Amino acid sequence: MFTTNFIHQPSESTSPNSCSITPMKTRIVMNKIKHLAVSVATACSLFHCVEVHASPVERKLIEQAMKIAGREGLEKGAKEAAERSAEAAIRTIGKEAAEHAVNRGGLQLLEAGARHGDDLWRLVGHVPEGVHYLAGKPSEALALARRFGSEAVRLEARVPGMAEKAAAHFGEKNLALLAKAPPEQVTRLIGYAERAAEPAVRQSLFDRWVRSGGHVLEVLDRHKALILTSGLTLALLDTAHGVSNGLEHAIPLLPEKAPEAVAKFAAQLGSSFVYSSLIISAAIGVCIVWRFRKPRPPSSANAGAKTQGP
Repeated sequence: MFTTNFIHQPSESTSPNSCSITPMKTRIVMNKIKHLAVSVATACSLFHCVEVHASPVERKLIEQAMKIAGREGLEKGAKEAAERSAEAAIRTIGKEAAEHAVNRGGLQLLEAGARHGDDLWRLVGHVPEGVHYLAGKPSEALALARRFGSEAVRLEARVPGMAEKAAAHFGEKNLALLAKAPPEQVTRLIGYAERAAEPAVRQSLFDRWVRSGGHVLEVLDRHKALILTSGLTLALLDTAHGVSNGLEHAIPLLPEKAPEAVAKFAAQLGSSFVYSSLIISAAIGVCIVWRFRKPRPPSSANAGAKTQGP
């Protein structure tokens, strides 16, 4: 009975289902172990790369930036970010340009590069003189570049707060010229543009500023109170542009050259009938005074000669 029961009792080792399920489970477990091992190996290799991948040039950049910032060391996360940023800088703009930029922008520039990546380093390559602005306000600089181009960033770096106003008043095409102008001229020019009565006046102001080499601003400065009160007009620009071209030097010659010089001067002055009339009237008055002026008394030598006679 025992034997019979033993012979006919199903065994786990001889069960067909048991033989087919066990190898499948084994394969599944082994595959999971392999995937886990690959993931761990990959993570370890990436961690290893972060720790030791910095080249001597990249380490030099980081040390240079730390020296400028007065830092002796960096935390692990900050060091890894600086290494990534240094690698991106060298890859994007080259070793020499990266060293020059980090020399001026320091650790702040590397940190900005770590946050904004290749886009920031490309902008550094286009506007190397704007490194301090790019390091201090990278998000603003990138937004400005996307809207108006790199010349807007160059202008903003030289004359803070003026790039958007310049683009609005004079157009994106003129930003490159404004970026090369003296900062104080750009500030004054935009200030007068804001007082312009209409867009045509702003464009005329810009054109006359270019033609006069900036001298028209000096003439407008003499009428600043009037411009602040009533605004900038084409008539005032005509006068200022005429004076900036040197026509004021004709005024001392009016008594000798009138009335021809007066008419010519008035014609050169521009399209304003009122200004021309005023100048002609003033010149005629000067001529009348000059004509009927009292003769000078004879000198003592001449008087003595007349008294002695022949």
